[in-house]
Amino acid sequence: MIPSPAGTVRRFDGDGSMNTQNPLVLNTEQVAERLGLSISTLAKMRLYGTGPAYSKLGRRVVYRLEDLEAWIAANRFQSTSEYPSKHG
Repeated sequence: MIPSPAGTVRRFDGDGSMNTQNPLVLNTEQVAERLGLSISTLAKMRLYGTGPAYSKLGRRVVYRLEDLEAWIAANRFQSTSEYPSKHG
């Protein structure tokens, strides 16, 4: 295994090919798939500040699993009457 600065772990498989895994963060496509949201919805959430916390690594947008879990927990409701008011 060879660690890299961005938290990516590169390892060489038995056949000599290199496999890149990132156990620390997920990219936008991975998060969209896991949450059942579109990539554009996540982009809009970043713009308006309504989505999960994210980090920028150069041009890359990445999400930590613990931030996704915290965002999901913070958006948990028992009833529609608990939703935050949009009208201030």
